[in-house]
Amino acid sequence: MATTQNEHSGNGTLRRFSFTFPYIKEDDVKVSVRTSNADVTTLDSTTYTFPSATEIQLSAVTETTFQESTGAPKTGVTLRVFRETDIDNPKAVFYPGSSVRAQDLNDNTLQNLYAEQERQNRAVDRIAGSTMQGNLTMQQSDIIFEGDTIDAFETTLTVVDPTADRTITLPNVTGTVVTTGDTNTVTSTMITDGTIVDADINASAEIAVSKLANGTARQILQTDAAGTGVEFTSNVDVPGTLDVTGDATFDSAVTATTFTGNLTGNVTGNVTGNVTGNVTGNVTGNLTGDVTGDVTGNVTGNLTGDVTGNADTATTLATTRTIAGNDFNGSQNVTISLNQLSDVNVGTPGAAQDDQVLAWDNANSEFALTTVSTGGGGISDVVDDSTPQLGGNLDVNNNEITSSSDGNVVINPNGTGLVELGANLDLKGNEIVSTDDAPIRIQASGSGDVIINDDGTSTCNFRVQSNTGSPSIFSNGSSGRVGIGTNAPTQALDVSGQIHTSNDIVAEGQDVTITAKGSDGNPGHIAIQEGTHVMTQTIPDAMNTSYTIVYPDRGGSANQVLQIASESSNTLTMQWGNVSRLEHSNTTDGFTIGDDSNAAMVGPLTINSGQTITVGNANSVFKII
Repeated sequence: MATTQNEHSGNGTLRRFSFTFPYIKEDDVKVSVRTSNADVTTLDSTTYTFPSATEIQLSAVTETTFQESTGAPKTGVTLRVFRETDIDNPKAVFYPGSSVRAQDLNDNTLQNLYAEQERQNRAVDRIAGSTMQGNLTMQQSDIIFEGDTIDAFETTLTVVDPTADRTITLPNVTGTVVTTGDTNTVTSTMITDGTIVDADINASAEIAVSKLANGTARQILQTDAAGTGVEFTSNVDVPGTLDVTGDATFDSAVTATTFTGNLTGNVTGNVTGNVTGNVTGNVTGNLTGDVTGDVTGNVTGNLTGDVTGNADTATTLATTRTIAGNDFNGSQNVTISLNQLSDVNVGTPGAAQDDQVLAWDNANSEFALTTVSTGGGGISDVVDDSTPQLGGNLDVNNNEITSSSDGNVVINPNGTGLVELGANLDLKGNEIVSTDDAPIRIQASGSGDVIINDDGTSTCNFRVQSNTGSPSIFSNGSSGRVGIGTNAPTQALDVSGQIHTSNDIVAEGQDVTITAKGSDGNPGHIAIQEGTHVMTQTIPDAMNTSYTIVYPDRGGSANQVLQIASESSNTLTMQWGNVSRLEHSNTTDGFTIGDDSNAAMVGPLTINSGQTITVGNANSVFKII
């Protein structure tokens, strides 16, 4: 048979596949992918190209169950390249009087040949039989089996008109298909254990006892401990109430938590549990538990538990007993005083010894005798009490609260409690130290002040030192002067170092005097600095009189500088002016820079006709910027 298709197995990487069959045009070459014969998808022709006449190459796509995002078929996917020749129209049409070309005849012949080859490869031989690949779609058709004998009887396989997609799967086993009309075909081996549930059993079905597994003699049927199975048992455990209408005869002891109802008759043996009701009859044995009701009869043995009810007419004990020297017969209360405890033996049998007290032993849940350190009849060492508490004030009477072995003295109030001092705190030359890197805070409540040297009579100084021991803040107790960076302030505020402020320095109602002195006592410089830019005013080495410099407010414009406006009475008045040009018209005075003097101006410089600029000696400088 002619080849009309080729198949390849995907590996998640390969995208280029070859085929060996001829074709008329590329549109006749189809590509499909499948994971099974029931899960087949034919790819759109736009998702692959022809790198050669006998190869196809898959393009990148959105990842699907068949293809990776690269277009490569995933592992386990079968790719089929097959031919499906277009036979809707002939390849060539001949008209009367037209010429006939061999190519057209060949194309029509190939069209018929290829289509027949494809049909033949897809057809099932009715005589010899063959293998069909792909799905077989039948519309309004049945499959009829004639059988070995050709007669009027056939088996027809048909379907009801489906209202949705249905799938009938034949199992992968050898056997007989069972229908609803079949009998005696289903065997026990065909039923999976656990598949038949209560809903599968008819509500009116009666299962014979003979169908159950046998137990032993006189056993009863009950659910197992897990409650998921049924078992025969000789021991009945009833989680609820056992309701016996008639008489119950027990051949051995009966143990129950509670008996509800009357226990009537003689009981030979022990009764263990609570009885809610009356006990009528004699009990020979122990009655252990609470009885709510009357006990009528004799109890030969011990009665352990509470009895709610009357013991006939008895109101006292038959025999009076003694408790700590007091007679007790049940008719009155017993009061025991402390001096009557001398006959009480606690712990090791024997009378109490000196220096022993009766204390509660929490570990053994009992009172026990214990020896304590005494002095005058009391506890002399607080260490004997692991959790001491004061019932009043602690008066140390001018003594100390101290610790031994270099231990710490910790005063730690509970929760939000405070440590309150009712008098002054005298550190006696010692320090307030934080040992765990925690801050030390002195905080006044509300609007209260934190005052150091409150009485005003002490001349002690106050200082804050850096970690190198040098003073950071120093307050002189005698003069009241404050030093920053120095412990010898000479002014009300003496700062050793630079002062930085992000706001203005304001003097209200008085003048501000800034005095600059160098380290040698001579006048220094007054500098105003912003970043790397500095405005410096140099104080002359010798000043015979005081000068006042009056600066204008901030109102200059671009390219203006401060210049002297007037001079009178040792007062220099400054103003903003434009010095980008210097014009001098006084031909009599000229423009002279004196000896040992400097001058600078912003250019350009215009010198009028007839004017001169005279620079002094070699120490004089005139600079145009």
